[in-house]
Amino acid sequence: MAKHERHPELDLVAGYVLQALSPRDEARLLAHLMEGCEECEAAMRDASDATVAIGGGAPAAMPSDALRSRVLSDPRISGSAGGAGAGGAGTGSDVGRDSGAGSDAETNADTDADARSPRAPGRTPLRPRDGARAGGGKAIAGMLAAACVVLMFGNYWFWQKAGEFRAERDAVQRTLREVEAELSAKEWIPKMVTAPGTDCYDLALTGSIDAPLNGTACFARESGAAVVLLAELRPPSGRDYELWVLRGSVPTSLGVIRADEEGRAAIRFDAIPDAGAITAFAVSLEPTGGSPGPAPTGPVVMVAPVTG
Repeated sequence: MAKHERHPELDLVAGYVLQALSPRDEARLLAHLMEGCEECEAAMRDASDATVAIGGGAPAAMPSDALRSRVLSDPRISGSAGGAGAGGAGTGSDVGRDSGAGSDAETNADTDADARSPRAPGRTPLRPRDGARAGGGKAIAGMLAAACVVLMFGNYWFWQKAGEFRAERDAVQRTLREVEAELSAKEWIPKMVTAPGTDCYDLALTGSIDAPLNGTACFARESGAAVVLLAELRPPSGRDYELWVLRGSVPTSLGVIRADEEGRAAIRFDAIPDAGAITAFAVSLEPTGGSPGPAPTGPVVMVAPVTG
């Protein structure tokens, strides 16, 4: 069709989208669109998008009971008009039968009106603007990402706290084990020292160093149980004391001696191997960590011969 500056049908677009046109104006607009007017088609799409955007941005509201009843009772929605008409005919209405011709004319008129109704095919469908959909998707994605970040940091915080609690628990358990071992040793040592078959031997200074060392080795030959009690153990810097047993002239290390802050140590052995062959207990002064070889490398500072 010929172009002109402004189509009067543009004024009908908004009413069509809002379904507020009279049947005559709606038929006029649809006929105009069928002629291929690109300007009015574009206006129709924009109006549809704007309507959806406005509707989507409106706050949610619940209809009143009166409005809900009125809408549901509308024949165009409930579909009850046809049923009512059929029911009226079935009841033997004489007026309906006598005015058959007039009814047919009205039926034809209604059919023509339906062809021009807002539900006729060809209407430009209402659809949300692509930008609005994309914006909504981006907003949801942003909220999900923020939730993931919160969960991630929350999990990290709980994991860190759980690690701290585990470390504290392990420290407490170690302390309890040490206390239990100390209490057990305090109970075991007197029993072991006073048990039949246990002999105690003083560790005598050899004079190889000038230090006020003293100690006692209590030993049960049959079971191999032993306890060595030492005092005044304060090794020079870079040195450690090491405990030995001798079987004849062959020494065997029983480990580096770890004394407390006051220089005391109580070393317990439930059963020393080959106890029947032990002939002496000895203490030597070694480099830090103990002798690097199978025998003392430093001076032997105390010895307790085992007799009997």
